[in-house]
Amino acid sequence: METQNVQHTRVAVIGAGITGLSVGLCLSQLYRGRVAITVMAERFSPHTTSDSSGGLVIPSFSSYGTRERGKQAGEVANDRLQQWAYVTYDHLRRLCEEEGLRPEDGLMLVPTFKYFEESYPVPEWASHVIDFRSLEATEATALGLRADLFKTVWRFKTFVIDGKRFLPWMTRRVAEMGGKFETRKVTSLKDLCGGGDYDVVINCTGLGSRDLAGDDELYPVKGQVVAIEAPGFMEVHYHHEADLHPEYVIPRTDCVLLGSTTEGDTWSTDTEPDAVEGIYKKCVGLVPRLAGSRIVGSWGCLRPVRHPEVRVEVEEVGGGAAPVVHCYGHGGQGYILHWGTAMEVAGMVGRHINVLISRATTALDCGWMSSAYKWY
Repeated sequence: METQNVQHTRVAVIGAGITGLSVGLCLSQLYRGRVAITVMAERFSPHTTSDSSGGLVIPSFSSYGTRERGKQAGEVANDRLQQWAYVTYDHLRRLCEEEGLRPEDGLMLVPTFKYFEESYPVPEWASHVIDFRSLEATEATALGLRADLFKTVWRFKTFVIDGKRFLPWMTRRVAEMGGKFETRKVTSLKDLCGGGDYDVVINCTGLGSRDLAGDDELYPVKGQVVAIEAPGFMEVHYHHEADLHPEYVIPRTDCVLLGSTTEGDTWSTDTEPDAVEGIYKKCVGLVPRLAGSRIVGSWGCLRPVRHPEVRVEVEEVGGGAAPVVHCYGHGGQGYILHWGTAMEVAGMVGRHINVLISRATTALDCGWMSSAYKWY
């Protein structure tokens, strides 16, 4: 029994969206046989924010979060974000090439077109994605693109994640590696950390961290999305200028998503008829061949934006309680960053695991196991 205690660090992951499940799966893979993972959440797929988002993975950042409320993070954390994005892109590429994930699992590699109204040089991240090319106007026109509206058109391949399929796939993988799941609303980190059931607690609750972690720098930014029927359409089209709502067309396995809006200071997920009509109109203007496609649904989702940056750090609760590793505030970039932030969390947890094993081993040698599980 003592040996088992030394080998298995008890980890609670709070949250079952893309961030929480990525952390749970990453830890299960990296520390298999050394951790006991429990993912706890009030809601699981298909009832999470991650289920309703576009799931587009483009490893580029013009700014973080939103310009709403006058909060512009801009370049505050771009280097860190960029590395997380690269790690995520590479991970998804491995899933496709080495593990053979298919659209049925919620992961698709699709041609992507990104548009700008001004002229831009080839970006630094171009070498990191598949088949990047900056198109000449004649090439764009030949492909049926709106070259008359834009001075810069980039073409490359990137990933689209359908959360309603991908999150269940991740859940199965965690379970296959021994992870457990618990439907539970956590209302106090202090109580969970001090209860003695876990050696480390990882907070991946998104907007829930505003109350759970007392973080007033976290706030919602609403995005409205429209789903249309467009069988066989398998391209991404994306246009986002600095002060405008993003325009995107993103395929899923059963529909095509059109978006979106950027609305600060609201907790409502309701859609408005004018917004739905506006989204449809501008996306059809971007991709005219979608004209006449039937609308099959619309919804709103709340992006968990944090100023000035995503929070990925350890908080020592004290008093002999388990530490908390926070991982939240990804804004609308949860899918872009999910594996990169999970790997960073894993590194933090790994250092604590090593401390636990070292102290527990010493405790076995010295006969004072009860004090071995202090972190400091």
